[in-house]
Amino acid sequence: MIGVVVHSGQVGTLKLKSGETRDKRNLVIGDDTNFSITVTLWGETATKLDLKPGMMIACKQCKISEYNGKSLNGSSSLPDYVIGSVNHVRATAL
Repeated sequence: MIGVVVHSGQVGTLKLKSGETRDKRNLVIGDDTNFSITVTLWGETATKLDLKPGMMIACKQCKISEYNGKSLNGSSSLPDYVIGSVNHVRATAL
């Protein structure tokens, strides 16, 4: 999955049924078709990735979730993410 960060939420903590806690953060990413989707980051990816609107993100190992609409659950492994900037060039007719 590849998209541009539209919104980057704050890191929060979720208490699991087992009693453990996990860090999580929601992103909204979009593309040039104006489609957007929420991606939930877990663990160290939620706390260590410095994501700001306008940055490009590529994620592998995302799973589709259908809780309150469709969203993506991201991997908790940092190597599964590539962060970059977007240089959008418009083509012109010759």
